[in-house]
Amino acid sequence: MNKPPVQTGRLREDLVKEALDVVDWPKLRAHLDAVELSTEDLIELCGHIRRCSDWIAKYPRKSFEAKTG
Repeated sequence: MNKPPVQTGRLREDLVKEALDVVDWPKLRAHLDAVELSTEDLIELCGHIRRCSDWIAKYPRKSFEAKTG
């Protein structure tokens, strides 16, 4: 299988947030595969994940676990 050429675009915040909100791994993976991640991009991605309150919780939440399971 031939991989599509790597695009040197930037992370799209709207696409990342949407994929994280609905736990759409294929959509997020396709976007990450389509861009060449620099160190700055990785830091930005971690920031998106950190700001997404559903992904970082002090205590386990059954409703979120059911969403990802």
